[in-house]
Amino acid sequence: MALEIKQLEHTLIARLDKDSIDASSLEQILKAYQNSDYANIILDFSSHSTLGNLSITFLNQLDILAKFDDGLLIAILKNDVTKDFQKEIPDVVLLGTEHEAVEAIMMHELEKQFKAEIGEI
Repeated sequence: MALEIKQLEHTLIARLDKDSIDASSLEQILKAYQNSDYANIILDFSSHSTLGNLSITFLNQLDILAKFDDGLLIAILKNDVTKDFQKEIPDVVLLGTEHEAVEAIMMHELEKQFKAEIGEI
């Protein structure tokens, strides 16, 4: 399994194995996101010890798309990797587990719902 893409409520979740960060895998994720009705995306890079320039550029571009759809992009990274890339991908939410990422998406959706109810959106 090089790339696994699944859907969970308001979210598209993509899990990439160690050797699957290449242009074609990232393109598959982008197509799956664009063809879905979801505004939120979780990318699981937890099996990676580092991210290349291609991944960083992709994360920044996908974050722009998610924000345009009033969604949230979360990257799951190992803690030591998170510290290294916080400066390079400052707008992307970086968390350590899929459970934390799903909880963050739920809170984001609740916040959007609350803002809609009080008329801020």
